[in-house]
Amino acid sequence: LPLRPLLRHPFACSTAPTTPPATAEPTPAQPGDSPPASSGESEPSGESESSGESEPSGEAEPSDQLGQDGSSESESGESQGGILEGLPPVPQLQAPPSFTARVGISAPPSDVPQPLAEPIETARSFVNDASGSACGVISPDLAYFLGTSVEFLVRVDRDPSDPALGRVAADGITPLQRSGSDEYDAIATCLLLEWTFRPPDTDAAAENEAPSSQVIVTMQLAPDP
Repeated sequence: LPLRPLLRHPFACSTAPTTPPATAEPTPAQPGDSPPASSGESEPSGESESSGESEPSGEAEPSDQLGQDGSSESESGESQGGILEGLPPVPQLQAPPSFTARVGISAPPSDVPQPLAEPIETARSFVNDASGSACGVISPDLAYFLGTSVEFLVRVDRDPSDPALGRVAADGITPLQRSGSDEYDAIATCLLLEWTFRPPDTDAAAENEAPSSQVIVTMQLAPDP
């Protein structure tokens, strides 16, 4: 039998036409509704709003802070002034009419014990004026330091004019403990130079020698009762 070409239906192999996707139609605006803002427009508006609000507020904060600080300082100054004004005045001490200087001695640190020079007097009284001592007077300001002890490491040399006496060498004074007042310390140092001691070595004095002795001297100035 003769072969006949296979006839196909004209629509058998044809593809169905592609239907375009349906797009959502915009919803008709209702009366009273505002048009929606797009995302592209909202971001710039948000930045402008934030920048518009933050910049003025950032500039206003320092001025507000300064204003608060200034008011707080003024208020604190007024409150402090009020407190200070309410306190009674500090009473000023009176200069004593006379005072007494007292001395004590101790041995300086040493591996070998040495004989010490002994003070001939342990206390001396002075009238608190120019006639009492050439070392100065106790002023009302120095009255606050009366009773304070000062300490010196001194070298006692034998007096060339009287070998039985010893005196503190002017170049042999080393302060160990101060009072806190240079004027008070100066008076104590001056009185110390006028003090007399008993040299420890009497045999050397008989041989016209001038031995020296190191000793720690504590001096205290106190008002007389």
